[in-house]
Amino acid sequence: TDESTRFLNGTLDDLRAYNRALSAAEVTKLYGQSRGAKTGVAPPTPANLMSGLVGYWTFDGKNTNWRTQQVVDISGTGNTGTMSGMSTSSSPVSAKLGQGLLYDGVNDLITVADADSLDLTTDISISLWMKARINVDASLVNKGLNGYNFGTQSDGKLFWGKTGVDSVVSNSTIVLGRWYHVVATRTCGTNTIYIDGVSDNSAAK
Repeated sequence: TDESTRFLNGTLDDLRAYNRALSAAEVTKLYGQSRGAKTGVAPPTPANLMSGLVGYWTFDGKNTNWRTQQVVDISGTGNTGTMSGMSTSSSPVSAKLGQGLLYDGVNDLITVADADSLDLTTDISISLWMKARINVDASLVNKGLNGYNFGTQSDGKLFWGKTGVDSVVSNSTIVLGRWYHVVATRTCGTNTIYIDGVSDNSAAK
């Protein structure tokens, strides 16, 4: 999920990819059902928020196999990820919802094999919890050439858009050491970034 030349320094949890654009109400609901959760405990996901899932990586212990270095996709589409550079002792951490993975900002990444189910060329949503330790230019989720890219900038803002095309940039700045629920959607050529359940910026790109 991370671009190999731009490394995040922080923790990710509960990463989801949808083959549809979540509505503003759904984004708010997805944020609300987990924001009050006790750290390290994952609440059940409402059934309607499972609709359209083509990738769902919880990073929980039961879905992370350190022997094979695989992170299981529980969406049912089989988009299993492979860890690289991560440590069994320092990477798994108690996160917002169950276990998350700490990226060291040096060489930690997860790659997922190219799959038709992830070729989201029309409507799309990416959802995850994140906590940055350092503000850097880094990809949170990157599909590569002719794909899409959702990430952070060195000024603490988020960016989102199609790879190689000008991205929409968040108005808000991420505060280091704090958990945020961030969602990126694209529908009818319009890119939108949500932060903690609220639309932060939107633009046609």
